[in-house]
Amino acid sequence: MITYMDKQIGQLMQLLKELKIDDNTIIMFSSDNGATFNGGVEAAYFNSVGNLRGLKMDVYEGGIREPMLARWPGKIKAGQVTNHVSVQYDLLATLAELVGYKQPFLTDGISFLPTLMGQETAQQQHPFLYWEYPEKGGQLAIRVGNWKAVKTNVRKNRTGSWELYDLGSDISEHTNVAAQHPDLLRQFDAIVAREHRPTHVNDWEIVTPKTAVAATN
Repeated sequence: MITYMDKQIGQLMQLLKELKIDDNTIIMFSSDNGATFNGGVEAAYFNSVGNLRGLKMDVYEGGIREPMLARWPGKIKAGQVTNHVSVQYDLLATLAELVGYKQPFLTDGISFLPTLMGQETAQQQHPFLYWEYPEKGGQLAIRVGNWKAVKTNVRKNRTGSWELYDLGSDISEHTNVAAQHPDLLRQFDAIVAREHRPTHVNDWEIVTPKTAVAATN
């Protein structure tokens, strides 16, 4: 699959050159999750997530931290690397700014165009990022700056304890420092209470699931 993907991307790049629009086209390449665990993959053998914890379907960094590349000759400086924290729904806001679309749209996205253009001092930041994932017992994750909170087995225990990691010094999420920061844990509880939206599919609902009522005669 990787070989096939490389071939197809190469054909796309070649076509842009043939059409003489290569220098006027921005290309962004990313993923939708961390390294997978199925389909014959040997993630541990190939060290697929480096020093990150978790794989696809985890809300630890190995499951949700993804690579992203952007290329725009003459506009994006080659070889630059950024630590800007972004999320996939920022892409819509970025494309809107690129084409000058001014109408509001209902997402929490923040354009990362300033970062692409090397103007990181003008880049807005997310006050927090919030994830819900129904698989593997139900999981929550919140990131505020370098703080990363994770809650697992939410289906069984929605009031269970948070795990807390400082990604600035512990990118591998090995040292849980939740006990030292009760004030942050209260902030995370407040974010969940404020930001959660019930899903129309109850099997996906892990925060406020509907309780089944038995029929009576």
